[in-house]
Amino acid sequence: MNRSLAPILSALGAGVVLLANTFFIVPQTQQALVLQFGAIDRVINTNDGKTGGPGLYVNAPFIQNVIMYDKRNLGFNLPAQAIVAADQHRLIVAAYARWQIVDPLRFRQAAQTEEAGQSRLENIMTGALRRVLGSAPQNEIISTRRAELMKAIATAMNTEAGKLGVRVGDVRIRQADLPTETAERVF
Repeated sequence: MNRSLAPILSALGAGVVLLANTFFIVPQTQQALVLQFGAIDRVINTNDGKTGGPGLYVNAPFIQNVIMYDKRNLGFNLPAQAIVAADQHRLIVAAYARWQIVDPLRFRQAAQTEEAGQSRLENIMTGALRRVLGSAPQNEIISTRRAELMKAIATAMNTEAGKLGVRVGDVRIRQADLPTETAERVF
């Protein structure tokens, strides 16, 4: 009796594995790339709404695999770093950015993973911070033109981030202080 059940149980187990690898669900908060032998076959649930919405989809098991990217706004904090303003005063600046993957196909080709994409965006943001804040005097960074400078940083980031398939929605300067040794001298 046990010998006659073994092939049936094996076939049943293989059927369950095959069925589990045939269907996949794309949540509303995710967008999916279906890869067939490593090449992109189709894109599902992008922000443009032209590629199908969230739901249950079918793929060819063991031939196609699915990669999911977040569709929501993502964010990162840039650690505090020294920036030299236009008037040659040093400031310690910490900032954060909110970003979104708008072209998952381009994002896959340029960055592969969300972590790699965030790392590249951090480098882009560091460069944009240094360029924009380096062209403004210290008092404008601290008080008078701060909102305008944050918009300029976001615009500078978006020109480079578009190559990644990413849109930067918001950039904020959390902290712009004098270095400790300068603050002690002033006070």
